[in-house]
Amino acid sequence: MLLKIIDQATELAKKRLEAANKAYAGGIVAAGYELRAAVKRGIQQQAPGGESWPEPSPWIQFGPSLLARARQQQHRLEKRKRATRKPPPPLFGSKGRTALKKLAGAVRLEKSGDIQEIRVKTGFLNPRVAKLAAYHASGPHQLTVTEKMRRLIFGVGLGISKKTIIIPKREHVAPVYRRNEKIIAPFVRARVNAALAGKEPKAIRASFR
Repeated sequence: MLLKIIDQATELAKKRLEAANKAYAGGIVAAGYELRAAVKRGIQQQAPGGESWPEPSPWIQFGPSLLARARQQQHRLEKRKRATRKPPPPLFGSKGRTALKKLAGAVRLEKSGDIQEIRVKTGFLNPRVAKLAAYHASGPHQLTVTEKMRRLIFGVGLGISKKTIIIPKREHVAPVYRRNEKIIAPFVRARVNAALAGKEPKAIRASFR
């Protein structure tokens, strides 16, 4: 009597392992996208990770726009022609593409490596924006109002009597990570376990805030 044994378990285990590796990489990338979306929402709501930013002063809200407008007027007088650039919108405006929306739009995701060694970066990947964000995150900072700034601002109808302006601390990415760091690993692990069980890993979701 001849017994013929066909090994199907090895091939099945191999497929499950490949699916698990793919699910792990996919979980890391998915977590990165979820964190990026949470940072974007937090910036536009002025409360990344649920940590509300300090209430802005009128200068912080509209000062940059008015200062730019004053410089633009000065430029027009000197050059005797229309300015070619429009003044930037106010930081906390309610319409149009405000600076907050631009800041949220600067949050990027970058992935590298293969399935075995996937790496994901989320945050301000532009060096110039990252430097500005780091400056605000390390606040509060004290900004000295120079006479030139005072004259320019006065020229557009906004007076500043103070000699200094306090720029409060505003974090962007770190609060979101602190709030969600404990759910990242379980989320990725759940996707891997689903793949090992022959289920669809993408059906596993998590709420990043």
